Amino acid sequence: MESEVVAATRTGHVIAIAQVQCDGAGCLLEKLFVDPDAMGLGAGRRRFEWAASAARRMGATELIVEADPDAGSFYLAMGCAVPTEPRLDRYPDGACRALFQTWDSG
Repeated sequence: MESEVVAATRTGHVIAIAQVQCDGAGCLLEKLFVDPDAMGLGAGRRRFEWAASAARRMGATELIVEADPDAGSFYLAMGCAVPTEPRLDRYPDGACRALFQTWDSG
């Protein structure tokens, strides 16, 4: 299993962080956090783009995102889609939902 982390800083402070963890063709967006004071500056979008690129580089054909419902619109705007069938059972109460970004491996 491979894992990579990247952070964004502004004036010496971390404003965003992302981590991907890959195991074969699937890659999990382990975390993507943006400081509330930095929201709207593009740091989240750039970290997500990095995560998708890192997943592709590690051979994944899919990026799995477990999103808090409040962040769902962000991930949908990033090109993720809600699966037609549930694929993760880690949150049976529905508190989080899984979204996926899939691309051709070629």
